[in-house]
Amino acid sequence: GCFAHPKILLGFVLLIVAAIAIFLTTRPEETPYSFFSDSFGLALPDHTEVLFEEDTYGAMGDGYRLYAFSLPPGELDAFLSQGAMARWSPLPLPEDVAQSLRQRVQAIGSLPGKELARNIFGENGNRQGFYCILSSWYKQPGAVLNHAHFDQDIPLFQNIVVGMVDLQDNAIYYYSWNQ
Repeated sequence: GCFAHPKILLGFVLLIVAAIAIFLTTRPEETPYSFFSDSFGLALPDHTEVLFEEDTYGAMGDGYRLYAFSLPPGELDAFLSQGAMARWSPLPLPEDVAQSLRQRVQAIGSLPGKELARNIFGENGNRQGFYCILSSWYKQPGAVLNHAHFDQDIPLFQNIVVGMVDLQDNAIYYYSWNQ
């Protein structure tokens, strides 16, 4: 076979290494903006500021992301008028969902991240805005879970993306979790 010819084997190995190197160097860099946009199909306005960013995804794809964005003044109405907002529901979060999310944020490593997540998913029933919960489970990516009974034992709820628009603070929050 080809293993009897070391030069041919070396050629195949070099070809594979070169292909992997090209693939890894040509991938676009993912940013908090692209994670939000790719997840929800919504474009964040130009000059949107990232107020908080924490990303702990590991090599196995497990972990979480937590981002807080501040929209530029006067951009909220244009953001909310995008067609993909039709999947979003008015706040507050259903209590069982909020309770499950409060339990999950215990896994957030940093104290600022924990405090932000507690504020986002806290028992603040008078928060004005919208939320969207999507499954990121590979068998049903993008399934909207806004009004589903939140059962963490079902794979659909073990890999989720949560978006929240806070009208009072002119802020957008993004939280994703994969186990």
